[in-house]
Order: sequence, then C-alpha cells, then structure tokens
Amino acid sequence: MCVSYRSFQHSTWKPLDSFFQKDEKGNIKLPTGKPDPVMPDFSRIDLETLQGDISHWDNLFSTPAKKIWWDNFITRMIKLRDDPDAAEDYQEPDTLIWQLAHIPKVAARQRVVQRMRGGDAEPLIPADLQQQLDKETQETEVS
Repeated sequence: MCVSYRSFQHSTWKPLDSFFQKDEKGNIKLPTGKPDPVMPDFSRIDLETLQGDISHWDNLFSTPAKKIWWDNFITRMIKLRDDPDAAEDYQEPDTLIWQLAHIPKVAARQRVVQRMRGGDAEPLIPADLQQQLDKETQETEVS
C-alpha cells in the first residue's frame, strides 16, 4: 500500500512515506486494536437545516444515489443526536473498525486517467491548450 498526496488538483501525486508505521519489509502496518468511538458534538450543527438544504444541492450530486446517501447520513445523525439508544449503539466497540483497509486502490483509476490524457484515446484537452494550462498551473519551488 502506498499513500500519496498532492498539493493542488492539477499537481502530480507524491508518495507520503513517513505517515504510517512499517514492518521490516517496508509494508504499512495497519492498526490491530479497536478505534475509540468519537461522539459528534451537535451543539453547533443544525442538522435540520442541512437536511432541508439537500434538495437545493441536486445539481452538485453526480448521481441520485449520492443524494440519497447524504440524506440517509443526516437522518442517521439526527437519530444519533436525539435517541440515547442509538448513541449507545454507535459507541459499541464490536461495530468499530479501522476504515483504512477499506479504502479502494487507485491503480485502476490512474490507468483510466492516463489513457484519457493521451494514452490509448484522444486527449481530452488539445495540446496547445494543455501547454498553456501547464504554464499557468506550475508549482513554484521556494528554497
């Protein structure tokens, strides 16, 4: 597993080496214990307003399923805030897992992006415009 980051959307991905512990072979060691539950602080979150605003954000969701997911998530947070039994279930240690192992691998997506940028298919941006864009988005290095 390789964790990467990038400064800006247009910049290239860079490996992040020192974030995780590694074993003697250099593989990332995933946590083995259970994470501590963190109860959200609802004192500054107006969940009802957020839920009402979802309908205003229709064109920001790429699929209807994403809108449904957010609506379900906010509904679940309202239940968590208002129902003591739901809050107790939320903090049940048997249901807590580390999500790091469930993050999807990026290799397949990177191949698609590389193909779209001039590999097997027609480039998405004409070469002259791509050159101008590259000049505008160059990262300056400060030493």
